[in-house]
Amino acid sequence: MNMPFILLGIFVVVAVLGAVAKAKLASAGSASPRYTLKEPFLNGEELKLFALLRTALPEFRVLPQIAMSQLLQPRSGKDRSALFGSISQKVVDFAVFDQSFKLVGVVEYDGPTHDRGRQKKADQVKDGAFAAAGIEVWRVRKQPTSEQIRAHFFPSPVAAEKVPA
Repeated sequence: MNMPFILLGIFVVVAVLGAVAKAKLASAGSASPRYTLKEPFLNGEELKLFALLRTALPEFRVLPQIAMSQLLQPRSGKDRSALFGSISQKVVDFAVFDQSFKLVGVVEYDGPTHDRGRQKKADQVKDGAFAAAGIEVWRVRKQPTSEQIRAHFFPSPVAAEKVPA
């Protein structure tokens, strides 16, 4: 057999296998969707807290469910990859930004699951990572009032007046 026929045979086999694989993927995708909407995006308590934060802090932009890796980055060094790995799969409940989207705070709603060992450890990692970046994580266990929210972000009445709207 000569070389052109061998190459033609290999090409035909690869083309057929590719078409079969593509057909399987297409039918698998249409028969059973690979993704569905995550519902609810926020649980009931988180939804209430989100509304409270937005109402109490009109000077700020409050965004829910933000990946820590979008807010923090490890400093360079040998352990950079490990440091990134420790935050890459973690999400904060609420990130609070000023009008120019500079992060000014993080709010975490700590429901009953935050008393468990694994969750406590994850919370310590979050707190430590943000503390290293100079950002406080405000952990709330019950719904704060608007006054408590403002008092947290504006410790004195003078400071509250100085924030640009």
